[in-house]
Amino acid sequence: MSPAPPRPSSQAVQLGTVVLDLDPAHPADGVADGWTPLSPSTPLRTQYSLFPRPHISNDAAYAIDSLHCGYRSDFDGESKLQNGKLVVRCWLTPSDVAQTSWRDRKGMQNSFPLRILFNHLRTSWDDGDGELLLSLGLEDDQTMTQLYAAVPSPSEPSSTSFSEEYDDEVHRRMDRYEEPEGVTTTLYQYQHMYRMETQPEKYVDPRWTAMQEVGRPGTYYINLDAGDVQRMPNWYDLPRGGILNEQMGVGKSLICLSLILATLNQPCLPPPNAVNPSRVTTTHREQTYPFDTDEKLRRIASIPSYHTSLSFPSLADICVDILAVHEPASAQSAELSLHLRSAIEGRRTLYYDMPLPDDQHKCGRGAKAKPKSEAVQRIYLANTTLLVCPAILVKQWLKEIRDHLKDGSLKVLEVASEQIPPIETLMQYDVVIMSVQRFAREERLHGPEANGEPSVLTQARWKRLILDEGHIAGSKVTNSMRLAQRLSVERRWAVSGTPTKNLRQGTEAEPVSQAPRPTGLSKTVTKISKVGKGKKVVKTQVEVQIHPRAWSNLEKDDLNRIGVIISVFLQAEPFKSDAGFQERISKHLVRADGPSMGAVRRLKHLMSALMVKHRPNEVDREITLPPCTRSPVLLEFHPMQRVTYNALAGLAASNVYTSEKDDPGCFLHPNNAKFANQVIKNLRLACFWYSAIDMGIAACIRRTAEFLKAPEEPRVQLLEATRLLQSALDWPGWEECMQNGGSVPFEGGDLSEAILGAWSPSPFNPDTIDTHSLLVLREANRGQVPEDDLVNQGLARRVAKEAELADGESKGVGKKAEGNLPTEETMSAAKQAKVVSHKSPTRRTKRARPDDDVDGRLAEAERNAMVAQVPDGPRPLPHTIETVSRSAKVNFVIRAILEADRSDKFVIFGDPSELGHLTEALDLFEVKSCFAGYGSGKGQRDQALMDFQRSEVRVCLLDLRLAARGLNLVLANRMIFLSPVWSLDTLEQAVKRCHRLGQTRPTLVQTLIVKDTIEEDIANRAATLRTEAEEKLYSRAMLEKPRFAYAESLPSERFTVDLVPALQRADRKSTPAEPSSDQSPISPEVRTPVHHMAAENVVGQASTGVDEAQPQRKRRRVAFV
Repeated sequence: MSPAPPRPSSQAVQLGTVVLDLDPAHPADGVADGWTPLSPSTPLRTQYSLFPRPHISNDAAYAIDSLHCGYRSDFDGESKLQNGKLVVRCWLTPSDVAQTSWRDRKGMQNSFPLRILFNHLRTSWDDGDGELLLSLGLEDDQTMTQLYAAVPSPSEPSSTSFSEEYDDEVHRRMDRYEEPEGVTTTLYQYQHMYRMETQPEKYVDPRWTAMQEVGRPGTYYINLDAGDVQRMPNWYDLPRGGILNEQMGVGKSLICLSLILATLNQPCLPPPNAVNPSRVTTTHREQTYPFDTDEKLRRIASIPSYHTSLSFPSLADICVDILAVHEPASAQSAELSLHLRSAIEGRRTLYYDMPLPDDQHKCGRGAKAKPKSEAVQRIYLANTTLLVCPAILVKQWLKEIRDHLKDGSLKVLEVASEQIPPIETLMQYDVVIMSVQRFAREERLHGPEANGEPSVLTQARWKRLILDEGHIAGSKVTNSMRLAQRLSVERRWAVSGTPTKNLRQGTEAEPVSQAPRPTGLSKTVTKISKVGKGKKVVKTQVEVQIHPRAWSNLEKDDLNRIGVIISVFLQAEPFKSDAGFQERISKHLVRADGPSMGAVRRLKHLMSALMVKHRPNEVDREITLPPCTRSPVLLEFHPMQRVTYNALAGLAASNVYTSEKDDPGCFLHPNNAKFANQVIKNLRLACFWYSAIDMGIAACIRRTAEFLKAPEEPRVQLLEATRLLQSALDWPGWEECMQNGGSVPFEGGDLSEAILGAWSPSPFNPDTIDTHSLLVLREANRGQVPEDDLVNQGLARRVAKEAELADGESKGVGKKAEGNLPTEETMSAAKQAKVVSHKSPTRRTKRARPDDDVDGRLAEAERNAMVAQVPDGPRPLPHTIETVSRSAKVNFVIRAILEADRSDKFVIFGDPSELGHLTEALDLFEVKSCFAGYGSGKGQRDQALMDFQRSEVRVCLLDLRLAARGLNLVLANRMIFLSPVWSLDTLEQAVKRCHRLGQTRPTLVQTLIVKDTIEEDIANRAATLRTEAEEKLYSRAMLEKPRFAYAESLPSERFTVDLVPALQRADRKSTPAEPSSDQSPISPEVRTPVHHMAAENVVGQASTGVDEAQPQRKRRRVAFV
């Protein structure tokens, strides 16, 4: 009677089965059909291997045989015959189980056969019909966007289990977390993230992959790199913080504020992994207690005796010091007297970071580890949150605090000065808010490379660091990230609805549910072998894996940015550095043949554990926003505007079709990328309005004529380009308008021929007058002013401009081209458009002056009164004219605003050049507007956004590059994009400025698109093709095959423009005086105390909304032409 087959113990892991083909030349005589233990007689040395390798044969059988001999009691199995094949089922005792033989083996001598075995194991236990254990599933083929969409909504925090014993206050506040103490606004269910701080998750070492036992329930982990199997490998505590990725416009700032309030009196603790910290003490105990332990600490810290005042503490002092360290929330307890509560609140806690003794510096091999610092470091424990955000959002954060929190619930300090206050001052506040630029400047002035005094911020361990618009944390080389990495912080939060360029919340599709074990990415192939002496051909069916697709460059970029946020900013174990994340996560995902098994799953688990975001449908169930209608508006060029666009396209076509790609003068030459990009930009600007000096049309036509004998295809394009270039020269007054004009031209209307002849950019065909000239003429259209005076003024301006142009040309004569610079024909299409300022030419320039400059304001009022009292006699110009511009987009915007309800407010996004033209047009129709963009300083942007709060300011013009990230502009219910936006991230960010929590009216979003132009192509582009790489390819394609526009139409209606100065209109009504545009409107009373440290403003402070360490664009010279 044969012995009973062995069975795996409860400590062993049931791995699965392996199927082996038997050698036909050596049949397995005597092998039983039932399960029998593995023994030397088991025919493992088979003829065929499942995965043949040139250096090893019969690899599966070799692995089983090697493991059975090498692992002795740790590895075992049994086999049986099934359909002419040998089925072997295997089990293994993990290496972390006591009394295993794993610890007796050294090196990696057995890891190789273990890896081979796992490549052949199947998920069946009773037979060999299961799929491969390590088969790649659908999960392994997921994209970064799918992983981001699959991040589950966070679970609600448990009220019974906390990570610290000091969380009673949070327990109390969480009972009413929809209406937390200190918050006046009712929170939604999704607006909490307490769990991440009070109950952080654990994360298994990412080198290990979780597996399920075969044939019975149970989990184990494998490390294929090390060839190891364990039941419970190392686990790490994830940081107390994370990445707040709630979709844009759902109140992320309020989520952060409620978190600060809920944990207001939780103590900040020393780092749990500190090498040699002292016990936590207080400043009072440090300076007064006479006990030996305190004296020893004073000696170590080198505290001089004149800084101490020793005396035996009273029982009350001892109790206050204990409570200040262990229970600071007692400062709010009504059971204690006011005196004791004040004493507890006034105690400052601290600890010392001390170097290790010399005998503890030694590493395992006897080498000395370099101590962190030879000096004892005094570290305050600051129960303060550092809030760092782009400069444009500082005022908005302060407004959120005023609007949503009770009076005095938080003590807030705004730091905007050159000198940060002492640490003792900073610790008196609950929140210290500063801009990213100010935060980064601290590293530049006091960082390790500055060789100066360390920053005040490094003197404390902070309770929390919140980085708003946390996508900027995706770069580890900026000054702000360097400082954030060096600071000692207990809890870190990166706040961003778009953590990377390509991951967007609210626009991703809901993840498709998958079965617990998806079908493997594998296929069956036929293997042909020759066996025996006669070389008999044998065909066998072999199952092989299909590797998932390799990750794209965009996904790799997203992974890198996520990795920097997790490892560098959040400092999550076990990474603590970008290199650690690359080694343990990234390298397994970015392989050339696709991610390895389990790599995607590990990243997915890490993202789910650190990201706080609810699925869009869950947020929609709680909040219902008014509808947001997105409407593309297809426009046709004004005929003159079409001529300009085609002239630019013709210049580009001539360059491309008459040059070789390796020609230094060709746009497609690598050295000319700058000029090629400028051509694309000019074509897009021409869809709004474009003018430039000396475009070189005639010279281009002459040069192109020499190439008209080219092959058929380029010849057709060159003939069309030549025809369109010639049509520009034939258009009456077009060249003069390009040369002399700058602003968008309007029809002359009822203006006299003399006025038009003097002020029109085209004296030979004076049918238009540019916006700037109309604004100047309106201010000059006063009673009893002769028309001849205006005519002479216009002629003088033209002469001055011609002289300025001639002087500019003379300065450029004689300069020789150096190296492979573009030819003059190349430069013609790449000339920058004329610059128009965003400031109205008739609006008085704002100057800084004290609030008590009464004399200045009285003088200004007197001047206005004198203007208003000018006799209203005959004027040289009509009171009104009927006119329309020659820009289809300007006409659309003006019509939309004039026809809209007076309560409607507009946010208009565009290029600074477009917004400059639009500013003048709005001033012409007396529509009050404000501008915020990269070209304006922080103070100007803040003032502009404050102005937009005023009812009379109807339009806010925003630089599209800014995308107004994080701004709350729910006052506006109309949005206009002056051109299609390529980046969907930028588009969604911009739309969410208005369509967000707090919006009470339906929102209309309109995108202006000119027919037959590159704008139409961009608007029709699929979302998957709107990547940066695709944009470069598209831009190159546009240059290789320039496209001409043929659709045009004349405007069917005119607008009425008042040409009487506003202060002299006889029909004006008496209205209450409005605040001057030079004066800041009075802000509502600040209910929560906010202190501003701005006594020493920094001259020339960068105010771009990004880290000052990043490259800045040079400002163009602004001039009226």
